[in-house]
Amino acid sequence: LARLEDLDDLSRTAVVGGYSRRIRVEPNLVKLAAYGLTLSSVVQSLQGADASRDAGSFSRGNRVFEVTVGPFIESINDLKRVVIGVHRGGPVYLEDVAAVTDGAAEPAHYTRIAFGPARGQEPTPGLESAQASSEMVTLAIAKKRGTNAVTVARETLARIETLKGPVIPNDVQALVTRNSGKTANRKVNELLGSLLFAMVSVVAMIAIFMGWREGIVVAAAVPVSFSLSLLVNWMAGYTINRVTLFALILSLGLVVDDPITNVDNIQRHLRMRARPQLDAALKAVGEVLPPIIMSTLAIIVSFAPMSFITGMMGPYMTPMAINVPLTVTFSTVCALTFVPWLAFHLLKGRYAGPGDTGSATAETVPEEDPTPKWVKRLYRVLVG
Repeated sequence: LARLEDLDDLSRTAVVGGYSRRIRVEPNLVKLAAYGLTLSSVVQSLQGADASRDAGSFSRGNRVFEVTVGPFIESINDLKRVVIGVHRGGPVYLEDVAAVTDGAAEPAHYTRIAFGPARGQEPTPGLESAQASSEMVTLAIAKKRGTNAVTVARETLARIETLKGPVIPNDVQALVTRNSGKTANRKVNELLGSLLFAMVSVVAMIAIFMGWREGIVVAAAVPVSFSLSLLVNWMAGYTINRVTLFALILSLGLVVDDPITNVDNIQRHLRMRARPQLDAALKAVGEVLPPIIMSTLAIIVSFAPMSFITGMMGPYMTPMAINVPLTVTFSTVCALTFVPWLAFHLLKGRYAGPGDTGSATAETVPEEDPTPKWVKRLYRVLVG
C-alpha cells in the first residue's frame, strides 16, 4: 500500500485485515523479581525512553538554537538497550528482564475470502477449488474528487502488476474484489448506448413522418447542442459522470423540439409555394420565433429551482438543473442559426416549382393545402 500511495490521483487508503508490524516486550517476572524491579518500573522506563521534549533554547552568534531531549526509539536494538533500573551498581537493560521481538502484532480481527457457485468451477490460483476459503488482506483505495475513476483504477492495477514478485510474494494472489472504475465505465457505456439509441430513434421517426432530409437537419442539431453543453461543463470544472449523462438523455426530447418546429414550418411554407423559397423560409422562422423562445425560457425556469435542492439528492439534481437548461438553450441557438440554413438548402430543390430558383423575384405556383390527407384523417379520428 505504501508503494501505491505515491500515485497522483489517490486520496484515502486503508488496510483491512492482516497483521501490523509491532515490537513486542514480554517481561520475565522471575528476572524482574531477581533484580528488584516491577512491571510499573518497566512501563515508566519505556515511556520515558520513547519520548522527546523541548529542553529550551540558547543563543550564540546571533542565532537561536532549540534543544530537544530524548530521540524516539528507532530500532529494536535501541529498545533492548533501554535502562530499566540499577542493580548492585550496574545498569539493568530491558533485554535482561524481557524478551524483545520484532514481528506481527496480535490480530484484532480476521478476514477471509471465499467464492460461491456463481463464480463457476474455474480454479482460483492459491485455492484448492472455486469454493475454497483462504486468508486475505484488503487494500481499500479511494480516488481524489474530480478525477476519472476508470483511469485511477487502471493505473492502480498496472502498479500492482509491477509489484508482483519484488514486493508481493509469488504465493500471494492479488484479486480484485470490487472495482468502482470498471463499474462506472460499464454504466457510462450503457448510458452512451441508450443516448445513441434514443437519437437514432428520434431521427428515424422524423425521417418516416417528415422525410429523410428533415431528419438529417434535426439530427445535426442534437450533437451540436450536446457538444456545446459538455464544453460549458468542462470549462466550469464539472466532470462527465452517470448523472450528467442521464441529464443529457432526459433533455434529448427537449433538444429536438425547437429544430423540429422550425423544420416543419419551413417545409410547410415551401410546400405552399405561396412566395419565393428564401422569403418562405424566413417567414417560417419568424412565425415560430416567439413560441420557441418562450418554450425555452419556460424549461429553464422549470429546471432552475432543482439546483437549490440540498441533502442527499442535491448532487443528483444539480447536474440536471444545469445541463437541461444548457442543452435546451443551445438547441434554440441551433434552431435559429444553422438549422434554417441547412433546411432551406436541403428542401428548396425538393419543393421547387416551375422556374423557382429560390430568389425573391422567382415565380411561384401556390398550392392550396400542403397537409397530407392521411394526416387530416388521423387527426379527425384522434379528436373526434
